[in-house]
Amino acid sequence: MPARGRSAILWLAVAVAVAAIAPSAVAPAIAQGQAVTIVGRVQWIAAEKMMVIPDNGGLPVEVDITQVGQDQYETLTEGSPVVVVGVVAPDGRKVIASSIRSGGG
Repeated sequence: MPARGRSAILWLAVAVAVAAIAPSAVAPAIAQGQAVTIVGRVQWIAAEKMMVIPDNGGLPVEVDITQVGQDQYETLTEGSPVVVVGVVAPDGRKVIASSIRSGGG
């Protein structure tokens, strides 16, 4: 195969690899700061966080509860239906709650 043909195939392979990787690398950046609402059930609550199992069958979501008043979650227990409103944290690994209320589920 001529060098020109090998070069074209190499560039095509690189372009395909970048196209496959780029969306997953960009997705967390897009999600940061995005407003979200989670309707589900409390898995557990600890000092500064709560784990919620979404009703849609998704994986449990870590919720940072440091920005809301304790009165918004003090009556919740394991299994309680809950609605959490907040934003996706900069690290993309949790939701920072701005509102928590009993309900949903």
